[in-house]
Amino acid sequence: MDLVPEVATVFETLEALYYFTQGLKGVSADHLGKIRAIYQYLLPSGYPKLVADLERDVRLVREHYGAIAPDEIYRTLLREARDADGKGIVYISKLRIVRDLFSKYENSIVRWPYIKLHSFVVFEPKVGFQNSMFEMDGQLFHDAQFMLHKARQAQGTAKSQRELPVTRHRVLHTLLRNIVSALFTFIEAYLNGIAFDCFQTYHDELELDDHDFLGEWNSTKKQRKFVKFDDKVFGYPRLVAKVRGLPALDLSGFKPAHRLIRDGKEIRDAITHPSAQYDVDDWTQKKMTLFAGLKLPEIEALYIDICAYVEFVEKGIGYDPRESVPWLYDEFGFRDAKAETL
Repeated sequence: MDLVPEVATVFETLEALYYFTQGLKGVSADHLGKIRAIYQYLLPSGYPKLVADLERDVRLVREHYGAIAPDEIYRTLLREARDADGKGIVYISKLRIVRDLFSKYENSIVRWPYIKLHSFVVFEPKVGFQNSMFEMDGQLFHDAQFMLHKARQAQGTAKSQRELPVTRHRVLHTLLRNIVSALFTFIEAYLNGIAFDCFQTYHDELELDDHDFLGEWNSTKKQRKFVKFDDKVFGYPRLVAKVRGLPALDLSGFKPAHRLIRDGKEIRDAITHPSAQYDVDDWTQKKMTLFAGLKLPEIEALYIDICAYVEFVEKGIGYDPRESVPWLYDEFGFRDAKAETL
């Protein structure tokens, strides 16, 4: 049964607020269902009382979750989300939620204060809120774990790759190359993520040089200015700690960071930018040698160094890593790899 306009508008507002904070399931779905059932038996004279009750519910939900936007915004977002049904999942960034939608979203997601600003909240088009986040860096980290487990399986109990059958040896090298790429894709996403969060949170307070460094931007020329990987590894954590008013974060003596930009990046470059050209310093085909000579133990060492680096940085920029980057410890990528028999 269609609702009359004065009831429909406030009902849709309540429905939208439930959609983005609780999901249209369980108690909230039951409550909306009861309202529709009551409406069927109301005479028009009872509509004002129903509207008043609905407006009270809206006020309570808005207050509980710290709703920031006008009611119409939530109604519009609800319609847009439902239009996505059959097309995929709906994502809204934490940045948009805290700036435009809700100031108390920790009442929806307990871990909210620890979740990075660049993360997405996941909504199912029909019912909305899923109590689920999409954290890009975490997903990429699990990708690397997945392949690392498969590489361990490919290596098996062999002490040397020479002991492996030719086909298994080839599979192992396929995995090793992709693990390196996945690990560096992850660490790039992680570094860009902490830069993004700092840039967005402290934008109006940043000095111009810091603004441009975090945003990979040249304000003078009004164009992109990419930051070298090495500078991100050492510079981004240092600047984030400074802007947040924390003790200086100095990674100059942190060995995993140095191994990452030296040994790790050298392997990554050989895979990402393969070349048979001679090295200008020692006149060896260094990239080809690295590409062909990959071994599981050195990839395991790279994985360990990256884990240590992220944990060290998270503590240095003021977070408890078990809260802010739980994917560093949950081993979901390894778990999934064990479950899948690809």
